[in-house]
Amino acid sequence: MLPQTLRQSRSHPRAGFTLVEMMLAATVSALTATAAATMVFAIANASQETRDRRGTIAAGHYLVNRIGETIREARSVGQVTSTTISLWVEDTNANDQMDLSETATIRYDSTNKQVICDRVVSASADTTLVTYSTFTTYSTLSTQMNTPDRKSVVWGEGIESFAASGYPSLTNTRVVDVNFKIGIGQDETGFNVSASPKGSGDYLYLVATRGNMVLGRVTRKYYSLWDGYASHPDSLSISYKTPTSGGGVAAP
Repeated sequence: MLPQTLRQSRSHPRAGFTLVEMMLAATVSALTATAAATMVFAIANASQETRDRRGTIAAGHYLVNRIGETIREARSVGQVTSTTISLWVEDTNANDQMDLSETATIRYDSTNKQVICDRVVSASADTTLVTYSTFTTYSTLSTQMNTPDRKSVVWGEGIESFAASGYPSLTNTRVVDVNFKIGIGQDETGFNVSASPKGSGDYLYLVATRGNMVLGRVTRKYYSLWDGYASHPDSLSISYKTPTSGGGVAAP
């Protein structure tokens, strides 16, 4: 016959866990919780990086579109430096002259890492003439635009680098090329836009290229080729050629 204590242990199984079992269970639970937390953090971090990446790409594409559309709709390109672009954006009042309200500048602010478009919106600017020399010198045009009616709109932020160039270099510029980057290190993303004005309006402010008035509008006497020029030509050279009656180009 079994001892009394043994009979009691068999008829009444022990309740609970031993200390070792409890410590082991706690350790497993802690490891599981840590792994779960790490996974949740990694997923959240990856999700945030994806959102940031999409935001960067969206901001870059927005800036590409704003710059490209503005240049393509412009009547003429003035001076293009590495950080500025001067434009005659439109002949709003159809007076065949470049008024201050019709010009715009696109500039890169390296301090605040912004790309900004400047315009002057006022009734007086509608009749303020912009000369050839002003249009082809960004600093002079910017000074003339520096009025209380100057509006500066930020087109892009977080721009780490910006480089613009024009081909040819001055007012018969046909192509403007812009490269810029958003982000730092592995997050850096580069963007590029190349655009041309829809129709050069240089004959409206360069006297040497102007023809006779027809139905109240200025006509083009000469048209400029894709070779550029450094200054206003005192006499027409190979940069300007007379169209022939057959639509070709006469010899210089």
